[in-house]
Amino acid sequence: MKSEPLRLEFLVKERVSETRAIGKFDVKPGDPAMVASFGLRALPPGTSVADLNSKIDAATRARVFDGAIANLNESYVFPAFSVSESATSNL
Repeated sequence: MKSEPLRLEFLVKERVSETRAIGKFDVKPGDPAMVASFGLRALPPGTSVADLNSKIDAATRARVFDGAIANLNESYVFPAFSVSESATSNL
């Protein structure tokens, strides 16, 4: 977890269970400071915060996207509207 002057990230645990969650909120500068956004997401059982911060290299990313696009194109109901190669060049 990391925080910055206008952003706070935190980890919480429910009192009556093992459920844990990560949260984030952004603060608008000013006097008084106000919360601009807030989010809280439960972690799946057995997941650590380190599991959420994994990095994906370019080759793995390209392989995953190529596989997803191939599956979409193979099973898409309207072939004329399938994902084109040019549409994915910026992924």
